[in-house]
Amino acid sequence: MPVHSTRRLVLRLAFVVGVASLSAAPAAHAADPDYPTRPIRIIHGYPAGGGADVIARQFVASLQAASGKTFVLENKPGNAGNVAIGLAATAKPDGYTMVIGSSSNMVGARFFYKDVTFDVFRDFVPLASFLEGTFVLVARNETPANSVDDLAKWLKSRPQNRFGFSNQLTQLAGEYYKSKTGVVAEPVAYKAATDAYPDLQNGLLEFMVADGTTSAGPVKNGKFKAIAVMTGERHPAFPGVPTMRELGYEDADFSTWWAMYMPVGVDPQIAATMEKWVLAATKDPALIKFMHESGNAPLHDDAKATRAHIERELGRWPPLVKAAGIQPQ
Repeated sequence: MPVHSTRRLVLRLAFVVGVASLSAAPAAHAADPDYPTRPIRIIHGYPAGGGADVIARQFVASLQAASGKTFVLENKPGNAGNVAIGLAATAKPDGYTMVIGSSSNMVGARFFYKDVTFDVFRDFVPLASFLEGTFVLVARNETPANSVDDLAKWLKSRPQNRFGFSNQLTQLAGEYYKSKTGVVAEPVAYKAATDAYPDLQNGLLEFMVADGTTSAGPVKNGKFKAIAVMTGERHPAFPGVPTMRELGYEDADFSTWWAMYMPVGVDPQIAATMEKWVLAATKDPALIKFMHESGNAPLHDDAKATRAHIERELGRWPPLVKAAGIQPQ
């Protein structure tokens, strides 16, 4: 065969092989222009009926109204919310799984548990933040104390004390109070704050740090008393109750914040669409009204601001955890 014919054959074969290789290569994942074509599930790590669940359902309702799409909330309680985060971390990143992540899990879990399998930046794409939650130091009504210092004096006069907690942040806040005042009290874990309230009322617990969502009503109705707000500013749901900061505890800011996340690898266009919908939901007047009435505050942080918030909290938690003497279990 002539040399020039051989060259033409080689070039032709190379072209065919190249086309075949391109056909065999996996196509880059692109967002479906009709997305979503089915309901999107939102995984939530707390039990149905609790304060966290009430908040989540209100938010999902606002998200559906803002987007016109269907979202299904799935309660996956366990291990203080970490079970749900772990499930979301391994979910297919196809845009049909989201997770509500609190700062207790996304930031705090690594400081409390040795077996945490997820990492907020390695496994997730932050979308937007929608809530800042208030926490309050509460005690049973029969407690002969109405201030932080008087409560500490009374607790020190007793041979044994217990305090309840339902997540990493409320445990940290309770331990913080102990370390700052010299109080000795045994921590008792509950799946939800509402599970602890009967024990607080009947005297099995002396105090606890409770979320504003579930404690505002009982405090107002006189079932137990609010001693101090554990977040940076006072909240209208607890009129007249001072903050720990006002009382001289400068680093006592234990607000929680919630954000929406998708598994890493999700198409950027889908993430951007979801970010837009979440931010639109945060401006729903019904959601804003609910937040204020339930002892919380609405957030409107986009993906960039949410990531920056995570980074700040990852730097803030270690000294608080160390001061509280908490060791990963």
